[in-house]
Amino acid sequence: MAVAQSAGTRADDFALIRAAQQGDQVAFEQLVRAHDQSVLKLAMNLLRSNEDSADVYQEAFLRRAPLTKPAKRNRTRTIHAAKLPRSPTG
Repeated sequence: MAVAQSAGTRADDFALIRAAQQGDQVAFEQLVRAHDQSVLKLAMNLLRSNEDSADVYQEAFLRRAPLTKPAKRNRTRTIHAAKLPRSPTG
């Protein structure tokens, strides 16, 4: 039987969600720690497969993991470098 969340807990979760959406890695990690077992149990109840449940669990969190600013910056540099014209000598 599931226990209902208190209004304070929901408010805390919403604040963490907003922070994680803005790239706050610590807030995202707190959300994962608070809800990872619930997500895994739900997946197991629905799918009845350890492997499929693990995949769903990972997707639920990895798709929403915030990108760190340095990773974005490095990726942008890489993309720009790939678009630069090459010199005729090599």
